[in-house]
Amino acid sequence: PMSRSEVNIIYDAETAFRAPGLAAVTATAAIGTVALDKLVNVRPSSQRNKLGAQSYKIAIVVEALDTVSTDETYVFSAQVGATGAAATQVAELTVSETGQYVLMIDAQSIEKADADYEEIELNLTVGGTTPSITFSAWLV
Repeated sequence: PMSRSEVNIIYDAETAFRAPGLAAVTATAAIGTVALDKLVNVRPSSQRNKLGAQSYKIAIVVEALDTVSTDETYVFSAQVGATGAAATQVAELTVSETGQYVLMIDAQSIEKADADYEEIELNLTVGGTTPSITFSAWLV
């Protein structure tokens, strides 16, 4: 049987929330934001101000994480909204081991969740005794 590659989504620096090779994150934090591609320069139609893609993926590659005390938790969440104010949550993922994870979000859900949907923000909430996670993340 053929095994599936863990690295099947190519890293894109243009849409990175967090680049590979950075130091571990040990506290709850906003990781980064990426502007969403709205159709603004189209002739007036039902497509004006709609998102340019049918769906979006957030690739998260976890290189290392601390589970020594067995109570550490790592929850990624994606919010959308106006530039500088992405506050409406559209996806959430809990990770517990290394590897590649993909958060899938469809454009229709983003458009319904927040009227502005100008950017998407990736956040990380950590908990437990000694949380520490090394990862990269980008929008696909």
